[in-house]
Amino acid sequence: MRIISSCILASFAALTLPGCSNNAVAYRDFTGNERGVPELRMDAATCQQSADSDYRTQIVTGPNSNAGLALATLGTALIVQQNTFEQCMTARGWEESQRPAGNPICPGVGFLTPTATLSVLRPGSDGHDPTALMLAGRMRGIQGKCQWGRVTGTVEATVTVSAELNRAPAMQGNEGSVPIYVAVTEGARILDKHVYILNATFPSHAERVTISTPEIFMVLPVNSTKSAAAYSILAGFQLTPEQLEQSVSRAAP
Repeated sequence: MRIISSCILASFAALTLPGCSNNAVAYRDFTGNERGVPELRMDAATCQQSADSDYRTQIVTGPNSNAGLALATLGTALIVQQNTFEQCMTARGWEESQRPAGNPICPGVGFLTPTATLSVLRPGSDGHDPTALMLAGRMRGIQGKCQWGRVTGTVEATVTVSAELNRAPAMQGNEGSVPIYVAVTEGARILDKHVYILNATFPSHAERVTISTPEIFMVLPVNSTKSAAAYSILAGFQLTPEQLEQSVSRAAP
């Protein structure tokens, strides 16, 4: 099950579906193939191209000898564009439906304690030499929001994860990178996970910087008996087995 999109939300939001400016319209896949947002985006983009072509044809061939006729032609062209889009979407197995009223319940978010901190040591260090520390990090926050999905029976959620990095004496230069994961779980099951490599540049005389992921988009299946509260969005540093062992040892009483 693919839930997290590796694209930034803006890439999805850039697609304007006719009739969806108020975000009240969703689409239901009536083919029974359980298609999701990626397929909806591709079909909508194809149908939009077809509708735009019909729109331009109507404008070029329509009468425009005076302002009144030009406005009438424009109105006809817009109707043709809308009809072409709707017919194309229907032919591809999508039908419009109203999104539920009100706001959905959003999933919970949090950090897993063993992966909420990071210590990057000089290569070859045994982990006991404090002068070998190159970079130290800690997870700082998760900002998120959710709304009813564009595909019926889904909730769309977006999160941004931030972390704080501290440069240590053993670090060479002023640039570093760290891996941060975002995972979606349902109970004890990990449904999806994606790792982001975030780069950091320390300004001169600065020992601390804050870095953030892009706005991460995900789609969560819901129904009448399961809300998005059934899911958790978890984040942390993607640690090596050695780093994870050291983190657990530090946290032990």
